[in-house]
Amino acid sequence: MKQSTEFGKGMIAIVVATIIGASTAILLDSVITQTGTALMVLRQDHVNKVLLES
Repeated sequence: MKQSTEFGKGMIAIVVATIIGASTAILLDSVITQTGTALMVLRQDHVNKVLLES
């Protein structure tokens, strides 16, 4: 009986770690995507300003 309880705890730990890992990866991915988009917009804005000034 004791062994199955330990096994169950191990499985729960693995599931929790997987969920945390997956959500962290998704969050990081969205942050990177948003940052990339913001940088592209800023760069485009900068290019437009330079073109307008010249």
